Amino acid sequence: MKKFIKICIVLIVLIILIKYIFSLLETKHNIKYNLLSNKYNIEEIYRKEDNNNNYYFTIKKKKNIYTFIYKNNNNKKKIINNIKEYKSNSLKCILPIYKDNNISDIYCLLNNKQVSSSYLKESNNKNFKKVLTSLSKDKYKLDILTSNKNVKKDYISIYQNNLKDYKYVLWFYKGIYVIDNKNIVKKKFLKNDKYDNNLSALVGNYYVIINTDLTKDNIEYKDLYVYDLIKDKEYSIKLENKLSINTYINGVYNNLLYLTDNDSKVQYSIDPKTKKVKKVGDRHSGFVNYSNGKVNTIRKNKDNIFSYYIKNKKISKLYGDVLIRKYKSIYYFRTKNGNLYQIINNNYKHPVLLFRDVDMKEWKLYNDSISFISDNKLYYYDSVNGLKEVILNNEFRYNSENIYDFIKK
Repeated sequence: MKKFIKICIVLIVLIILIKYIFSLLETKHNIKYNLLSNKYNIEEIYRKEDNNNNYYFTIKKKKNIYTFIYKNNNNKKKIINNIKEYKSNSLKCILPIYKDNNISDIYCLLNNKQVSSSYLKESNNKNFKKVLTSLSKDKYKLDILTSNKNVKKDYISIYQNNLKDYKYVLWFYKGIYVIDNKNIVKKKFLKNDKYDNNLSALVGNYYVIINTDLTKDNIEYKDLYVYDLIKDKEYSIKLENKLSINTYINGVYNNLLYLTDNDSKVQYSIDPKTKKVKKVGDRHSGFVNYSNGKVNTIRKNKDNIFSYYIKNKKISKLYGDVLIRKYKSIYYFRTKNGNLYQIINNNYKHPVLLFRDVDMKEWKLYNDSISFISDNKLYYYDSVNGLKEVILNNEFRYNSENIYDFIKK
């Protein structure tokens, strides 16, 4: 009998252990559940994406619908334990409380339309200030709304404490600044200034620069400089086929840099990791093009610049002529008047207004993180940190095209 009991105990422990291991290996789930205490219906979609545990939530109560993203270090189910409600006139907000007793952000409807907390903060919304006061009385603090002081470096100011998750590259005409929350490193590659940064690109974790230093005896591009942002290493790639000064960059796709020599009408792909340069197109076979989220072949190479915008009939029908970009199941679209929206879980009729009337330049997307220049400041926005200032640089007012890029560390 005692032996049987021991065997049962061992089997129970093994079953629990196996279930735990399988839960760790789980990469997705779709579930729905209710919070009976305040009658909220919750749709929870979990996906393991790019080494992140992403939760996509749609929360409903009567006619009120909130959508948002939450990132966590685990992949548990039913992770919302409670929802706090806050209201001030036309502003209705919810604060989800998670199983680990964490909070991330507050989600609000302004005149029954969802807007980000960053938008409410930037617009100095009086009702939002009242909501924050109520939060403080309940002893909740939102780190997502905090600001940090800047650090001066040469002619630019950097909000270094805002960069705990990201590493930025900033062009300075002869090379790049490499910036994160610990270091500001200046890397010089060229002898002569190159004002327009049209022959450099970020390819995965590698920043690639065509060596544009020419002499009387050398009027062609013969090598590339590569800087590895993660390993902090730099090296060069010698080109077997030299490039004419009429070479231009098509774009980046699948960790490859594509460029075309307009004189020879030859297109090349460059893999900075393996240092391989490969001919991929010419006037006879056609040229690689990337647009609307797909790779295709075109016959003419003129103005063959990759486009990272996509088409979506539902969004265009609802919101008109807009610029659309996508990461996984998240859509971002920008209207003509400068408003930037986010759509989660195909909730096309319930977009989240992230920013309004922004004079946005160089809008870039890295996974679900957005970065852009407005006036003389560079910003980023994500669901964990909200809207943060990165760099203050008056040069942005005059020269902003391809002047920066960023990766997640």
